[in-house]
Amino acid sequence: MNRFRRETILLVASLLTLVGLALMVWSVLHPKPIPVVIGLSVGQGFGALGFGLYALIVGMDLWKARILDVPPPTPPAAK
Repeated sequence: MNRFRRETILLVASLLTLVGLALMVWSVLHPKPIPVVIGLSVGQGFGALGFGLYALIVGMDLWKARILDVPPPTPPAAK
């Protein structure tokens, strides 16, 4: 998997996690039955899917480093 695809998956993972967090915060700020059910079910689903995608990319980097004996990619230098 190329670098662009990994970065795209990481972007989707972070967006899903933020949407899940927003739904959970909404359920805390507006504690009615529907927001709570949506926040605790849909929000948890988005958060779990985002974490799963992140774990997939980390696992692939670790597997690639171990199998090919190549170090994982270094992050770009801060400007």
